[in-house]
Amino acid sequence: MEEIATALEKSGGLLASEESSLTGLIEVTRALRGRLNDSQSNLKPLAARLIGTILNSISSDSKVKIGKIVFSDLISAAMNDNKKIMGQAAIQALEFGVKKGEPESPNPSMEVFLFSFVNCLKDSEYKVKVLIVSGNFVVCSLTRLFFFYFSLPVCLIY
Repeated sequence: MEEIATALEKSGGLLASEESSLTGLIEVTRALRGRLNDSQSNLKPLAARLIGTILNSISSDSKVKIGKIVFSDLISAAMNDNKKIMGQAAIQALEFGVKKGEPESPNPSMEVFLFSFVNCLKDSEYKVKVLIVSGNFVVCSLTRLFFFYFSLPVCLIY
């Protein structure tokens, strides 16, 4: 993971994400995803931060492909991990994953995020913590979804 962190620092926040280099990024991301559930708890936040750095350094189309791999694990870590530092690192990585480049353009990674979020809620036996990523978009976007999908009343605290 140290080699990945060094390489990301040297890249200056710009990673090539065309098809030829995306395969390598996907392999690295899958390896980091495995570290999100590592028995050494000090490696988990580092893996989440590195995933976030990768997501922040690639194009929107590539975020969709890599998001399909890591969003579920990051959401699960943000909701279920007892360590505050891990939750914060996972949320920051998710923020980078759904951040848009152009404000007026559609955000395809948001669709992947919402799909992953709903699946994590289904698998969590309704033990839900409020997950706020990039302000309050999750709360605003998912209020109706919670209500209709789970047939549960939704109580929000601002």
